[in-house]
Amino acid sequence: MSQLEHFLGVAVQAAREAGHLLLDGFKEEQDPETKGGLSYDLVTIYDRRADEHIRRLIAQAFPDHGLVTEESGQVGNPDASLQWVVDPLDGTTNFAHGDPFWCVSIALLDGEELPLLGVVYDPGRHQLYSAIRGQGARRDGEPITVSAWDNLEQSLVHAINPYRPPPGWYEHLEGLVAHGIRHHGATALELAQVAAGQAEVIWGQGSHLWDVAAGILLVAEAGGRVTSYDGGPWGQHNGLIASNGLIHDEVVHMLQNHAAMLG
Repeated sequence: MSQLEHFLGVAVQAAREAGHLLLDGFKEEQDPETKGGLSYDLVTIYDRRADEHIRRLIAQAFPDHGLVTEESGQVGNPDASLQWVVDPLDGTTNFAHGDPFWCVSIALLDGEELPLLGVVYDPGRHQLYSAIRGQGARRDGEPITVSAWDNLEQSLVHAINPYRPPPGWYEHLEGLVAHGIRHHGATALELAQVAAGQAEVIWGQGSHLWDVAAGILLVAEAGGRVTSYDGGPWGQHNGLIASNGLIHDEVVHMLQNHAAMLG
C-alpha cells in the first residue's frame, strides 16, 4: 500500500465511523446550540462527538500532521506540511431538523492549490465519494465523471446560500436561467453531486475551507473545473464556482455581468 493509499484509508475509516455515529444521533430529537451568539449557526452534541472521533483517529495515525476542524479549530501541528481539514457534520441545520441531506467531509492539504485527497461520506445513502489528486474521483470505489450538459439553460444549479446574503445575492439568482436552482444546505455533498454528474454547477460565497476542500478536489478529479468568480484560481474569499467545465465560462460571464449591473 502506498503512502497516499494509507492516508486515504484512514480518512475513509474516519468518515464512515463518524457517519455511523451521526446516524445513531439522527434518530433522536435534537436540541441544538448556537455558536458565537449567532442564531443561524447551529451545533449539536453529535457534531462534537463526530469531531472528537475523527480527531482521535487522525491524531493516532498521523501525530505529526496538522489538523483543523470546524468544531475544534487548529488542534494539530500548525507548521506541518500536511494539514487535515475536517467538517464532521456538514449540514448541521438539516441534521437538527430531520432533513437527511448532510455529510462528513475530510480533506488533506499539502500547500498546493487543490487538496492532496478528499473524502465525502453521505451516511443517509451509504455513499462514499473519494479522490486522490491526479488519480480521478470515485463513488463507492467506482469512477465518476461530471455531466455532459453544455447549456446553462438546461443545467441544474446549486447555489451556496450564505447565512447572511450580501447585497445583490438574490438578484444574481433572478438573472440565472437554468432547469432548476437548488440550495440543500450541505456544500460538500452538493460538490460531490456535481462531481458525479447529478448537477452541473455550484456557486456562492461565504463557505469555509472545511466546507469545500474535499468537494472541490472531487469536482476537479471528475473532469470539472473550479475557480473564483472571475475565473481565476479559487481562494476562500473571492467566491467559488465549481462546474462540469462545459458551462463554466457562461457562469463566470453571468456573475460578472450582474456584479457590474449591481455596482
